[in-house]
Parts: sequence; structure tokens; C-alpha cells
Amino acid sequence: MNKLIKINKESGVSVFLALLILTGILAIALGIVSLVLSEFKTSANLDDSVKAIFAADSGVECKLMEVRSSSSFICNNLTFSNGSDIDFLDAIDNRQCDGDSQQNTKAVKAIGAFNKVKRSLCSEQGV
Repeated sequence: MNKLIKINKESGVSVFLALLILTGILAIALGIVSLVLSEFKTSANLDDSVKAIFAADSGVECKLMEVRSSSSFICNNLTFSNGSDIDFLDAIDNRQCDGDSQQNTKAVKAIGAFNKVKRSLCSEQGV
């Protein structure tokens, strides 16, 4: 009779240990899944960021062409075929990109946007 009671106590401990091990394995698996999902999100944001930076670069190039040729192109509010656009475009006389003033310099700034990502570029040109 004493052996039967002792066996039942030991089997309860083994069930507890099995549940403890399964809980640990589940926690590790959930951690790995969380890391993979965050990497997918980062990867998607990187793709959007690249499209936004190329839109800003196109805006700077368009504005520089406008400044160099002294003609009026339609550079503001451009939307490209991939869905990116230029939010802000400006050419500021006698300024550098960092905001310092310098004679005979023009700072051209553009902000490209794609989805909810915005990237800014600034270029300086001597006049």
C-alpha cells in the first residue's frame, strides 16, 4: 500500500516537470516568432525608406535643373509611378544645408515620402 502512494506522488512530479519543460519550449518559440516578425517589419520599412529617399533625390535634381536653367519646371507636388511623392521642395539663396549663411550659395532641399516614411535630402550649389 505504501508503494502505491509513493508512485502516485512521483507521477505528479513528472507531470509538473513535463509542463515546466513545455512552458520553457513555448516561451523560446514565441521569442523566436517575435524576432522574425520584427525583422519582417524592419525589412518592409527599409523598402519604403529607399523609395522615399529616391523621391527626395529626384526632387533635388528637378529643382537644381530649374535653378541652373532659370526656367520654371513643375517640381513641387510630384507623384511618381511607384506611389512616392515629393512633399516639400525649396531653393534658399545664400544658405547652406546646415542653415549657416554663405554668399553665392543656394541650398536645395526636398522631402520624399512613400507610405508613412519621409526622407529628406539637401544639396548645395554655388551660384
